[in-house]
Amino acid sequence: MTLRPVLWHYPAGPFFAISAITACVFPWIWILPGGDAHLLHLRLGLFGFGGAAIIGYVLTALPAWSPHRPFLDTRMMVAAFLLARGLSVAFPAQIFPSFVLSVMIGVAIFMPALHAAGLSRLPIAAAPLSLAFGEAMIVAGWIPYSWAVLLMAGLILLVGGKAVPVFVASDLARQGRHPSPLPPLWLPFVLVLPVMLLPGLAVWAVGIILAASIFWRSGLTDRPNQATVLLGGAWSSLALTLPGLLLLTGTELRQPIEHLFLIVTMGGTIFAFAGRAAMPRSSSGGLRPRSLQISGLALILLAGLLRGTAALAPPWLWFSLSACSWSAGWLCFLAVHLPALWRPAPFPILSASRKPEKAKDDDGAPRSGHGARRPASKTN
Repeated sequence: MTLRPVLWHYPAGPFFAISAITACVFPWIWILPGGDAHLLHLRLGLFGFGGAAIIGYVLTALPAWSPHRPFLDTRMMVAAFLLARGLSVAFPAQIFPSFVLSVMIGVAIFMPALHAAGLSRLPIAAAPLSLAFGEAMIVAGWIPYSWAVLLMAGLILLVGGKAVPVFVASDLARQGRHPSPLPPLWLPFVLVLPVMLLPGLAVWAVGIILAASIFWRSGLTDRPNQATVLLGGAWSSLALTLPGLLLLTGTELRQPIEHLFLIVTMGGTIFAFAGRAAMPRSSSGGLRPRSLQISGLALILLAGLLRGTAALAPPWLWFSLSACSWSAGWLCFLAVHLPALWRPAPFPILSASRKPEKAKDDDGAPRSGHGARRPASKTN
């Protein structure tokens, strides 16, 4: 039996590691002397931590959508991403040249999808490029920071809304069950506009429908396996935070709900998503989260609760406790993920086991995981 290349050779390996390392660091930017801590927090947190995770996911899924490869290989993209983040931290008020590097990565990912992927895949393939332009416009002052949070919420809704039902269906198929009918993914996107525009009680009614459409799509009522429950539970918190972001704009509650989104929804979803790459496969082929991964996700959720109590005096104590809990959670992630980088990559990397197919990876080694061509309905 031929072993697959180690996880480090696949985009999920280094990009998820970069995302987790960045997550450990960026809450502590506030204690650094001088500089614009808010802008640094934005560029390293939302676009560094979140950007690395999204790039890792899209690159992992891309070969299932298109037979074409990006014109940059994984190692070049990792180097370009690290250089772009380094420049954004060194010169947080400058757009270039980190913007050029981010656009180069985004174009390299988008072009193969544009040539072969169906229209439904293009918005996800365009996510890294969208983040590059969003970051540039925020740094330039063309759009407010709150729009960046909504952009990330939209990306999490899109990516999770497509992937979570696939994982649920895969779990149920191994149990001989069928998933319940789900609302279309376009429904919550369509409902966002009336939530932003309608007056009075009508907007709250639409907000409830928006929340229900997101939670229903999580598939949690079908009782999938534990790994998918962790992901679906974290992603479905968007049912609370997205309507909150829209309904509470301009109120005192906007900032707490924003932090709840960033820590619990964004952080929890990325943790549960990226953690799948290092989860062992059970004898039935399903994913089995390790105890450290479950503990780490619990610490992420605790960080969100602690951050929500920051209105209590003294606030610096709750900020510090929240940051400690958040960083400890991501250290748990790294304790599982880093050793997995040097083990043969599972097939598929993010889904339950299937029989591998022959293919080549970016380095010319057998590529039967992230690079194998398979039906578009599957998530790698």
